[in-house]
Amino acid sequence: MYKKLSLLLAIVLCLSLALCACAGGSGPADTTPAALDAPMPEAYDQVLQNLINAYPWNDREPDIVPEYPELSYMYRQKENLSEVGYALVDLDQDGQVELLLGDYTFPFVFDIYTIIDGQLVHLLDSGERYSYYPLENGYFELSWSGGAALSGHDYFRLENGKLVFMERLTLDADHALDIGLIKELTEATEDNTCFRSKTDRPEDYQLISFDEFLAAIDAWQAQYKPLTIPYTPLSEYGK
Repeated sequence: MYKKLSLLLAIVLCLSLALCACAGGSGPADTTPAALDAPMPEAYDQVLQNLINAYPWNDREPDIVPEYPELSYMYRQKENLSEVGYALVDLDQDGQVELLLGDYTFPFVFDIYTIIDGQLVHLLDSGERYSYYPLENGYFELSWSGGAALSGHDYFRLENGKLVFMERLTLDADHALDIGLIKELTEATEDNTCFRSKTDRPEDYQLISFDEFLAAIDAWQAQYKPLTIPYTPLSEYGK
């Protein structure tokens, strides 16, 4: 039943990654943020110290670091501290640096923290079926999947320490079935399962063609290119 949708989902994900890699046209632009010559905020230092002290990260424990149970489980896949990096980046150029954690080999981040009114705030984390990609000028792309019949790309803007929802582009065969566009999932095609919306509510979804779906992703990635994060290995922190 899901063979056609599985193939379509694979095509969407591959094309999305290709668009991400090729955004910018003739050549790769340097989107690495400038290194910040700034002291490590105390709140971020505590996050890093707790993460390092919890190493090796135990896959059997429900929380990687008890003090920060919201941390991405992605650390559990890493065998060495040197495989995970940290970076201070002012993502939206508002004067407040964010703490980014991730892997050099992945274009998405594991976790991002910021500070609002002196308080540590966990902005986001990536997981098994969802990944956040930092873009230029404080924008983010969230790529997610709910299985063969459901996947999407959400776009956000960082504003005053909060992620503001901008747009959703989704392939949702279940929604097409719910609203009567198809009578069964075997009827799903690229042109009756693609939707876009300015909210994350299915009632606001608008049907678009597969070409429009890809063009919309391309437009986002052309306007806000993915950042290359200047990570420093956790193994070097404090040295």
